[in-house]
Amino acid sequence: MKITIPASTSQQLFYSALPNIVEFIIQEDASLRVIIDQPLAPLTDVQYTFVCERNARLQLSGIFIAQTKASVALTALLVGEYAQASLENSYLVQADEILSIITCQLHQAPKTTSNVCMKGILADKAQAHYKGTIRVEEQAVQTEACQENKTILLSAHAQAISIPCLEILTDEVQCSHGSATGQFNAEHIFYMQTRGLNSKEALTVMAEGFLLAGLPEETCALAHATLTNLIDNCR
Repeated sequence: MKITIPASTSQQLFYSALPNIVEFIIQEDASLRVIIDQPLAPLTDVQYTFVCERNARLQLSGIFIAQTKASVALTALLVGEYAQASLENSYLVQADEILSIITCQLHQAPKTTSNVCMKGILADKAQAHYKGTIRVEEQAVQTEACQENKTILLSAHAQAISIPCLEILTDEVQCSHGSATGQFNAEHIFYMQTRGLNSKEALTVMAEGFLLAGLPEETCALAHATLTNLIDNCR
């Protein structure tokens, strides 16, 4: 499936379900915001590609709720000068499910900018495997690219693996990557309990703030329900 955003237009699209393979073409001077709130069926292999032409702007906000052995591949292909892409996505994995996530930031033109921020919550014996690639071609001078992956573990048995990859073929760039895995601060939970919340309510508030910040409230109903159920079952 191919979706084209015409030149010099601005669009916002919301999807609760998409075909497994979709290519978005954002033409010159166009702007696109995509919001995805999508449960992943077992064995689903999702591949979304975003092609940004000259001075195109992309903002992707996604929530992916994983089931058995699902995978998500997100690619930002910046082919035009001054193109910008921001991919900020969240994921939830529970039980003994495994989610594989791949992001690619491919810079093929000068003065392009990309940012990837992945945030996940894992419970029970869940696993999340993340590989993020930034590739800057020789001609893509004055590129700026950033990649982050942050994971909260709600169980000692959950596992998060993060593999960053930088392929920089020119010197005149600013690129960075970071990864963090841990648990919510017990002192913060205790503080919220002193303000009248029980432990489950405090954990739910912190989880929602971490995972859903910046997303429209109406797009988060499924994630909110899943989080609430997940925390009820893990405490």
